[in-house]
This record gives sequence, C-alpha cells and structure tokens, in this order.
Amino acid sequence: MLSNPNTTCPKCKHADQVQKLVDVYAANTQKWTEEEPGMDVFGHVGGRQIEQEVLTKLGLKLKPPQEPTPPGNPGLK
Repeated sequence: MLSNPNTTCPKCKHADQVQKLVDVYAANTQKWTEEEPGMDVFGHVGGRQIEQEVLTKLGLKLKPPQEPTPPGNPGLK
C-alpha cells in the first residue's frame, strides 16, 4: 500500500495502513460503458452509451453526493 509519509493514523501514529478516501472508493467501485443498439424515429440504426457502475457496501457508503438539481424546471440546465 502506498502511504504518504506526512500522514499517520491518529490512534497508533503509523503510516503503513493509511489510504486516501478517494483511493478506497476507487478500489470498491467498478465503472464501465456499454452500447445499447437502437433505432431513432427516422429508422436510422444507432446506439447510445450507457454508463454502468457497481459498488461494494463500503463503496456505496463512500460515494460522493450527487449534484443537486437547480430550482425551477428540473429539465433545464
């Protein structure tokens, strides 16, 4: 495990098991993109990209909150 020499555990004062929260989240998350084939209203064959994500229980707890939707019409940005 990589550790920052300036970061130590507040209880035991060792740095060998200290990890960044971002790294722990990344280790407990798997993301990939799949293409879903389809057809538009004009009959053109195409597809759309669908982003998939799988989280462990720890990854779910560490997941950052989603950005809130602005007030007013939630469909507009």
